[in-house]
Amino acid sequence: MAKSVNLITDQLILDKIGTFHNPKRKDGLVENIVHIYGFEISPVSADEVSLRVIMHVDPRIPVIPDSLINFGTKQLGEEMVQKLLKFSKDLKGTKYETAIKDSENGQFYSWIKTYIAKYCEEKGWPYSFPDF
Repeated sequence: MAKSVNLITDQLILDKIGTFHNPKRKDGLVENIVHIYGFEISPVSADEVSLRVIMHVDPRIPVIPDSLINFGTKQLGEEMVQKLLKFSKDLKGTKYETAIKDSENGQFYSWIKTYIAKYCEEKGWPYSFPDF
């Protein structure tokens, strides 16, 4: 779960992330407010997952009805997922390959790979992780 940085009030989190200064917005741009959002990714089969995104966002555009904003958000969300899927097919040579291989978060990537491999094994699904 996450929210706009300026809405975080938990002192432990603030101490961890430090001070965040938004750059000055260009004239005519509106900064939306993300009250909270989260993702749920559930494996359905060896080559399919279910993705659910839950958001509470105030785009701060009062002249556009909520129904139109919701429709646009769904369309944009589907487009973003399609682009993410296309991009994720080949991470070789990208900063994401470096993050997975050399990151200070390498322990996390190792854990998640092991967790997913075990889950797939329990389901009888084939599992492979790209070698970079």
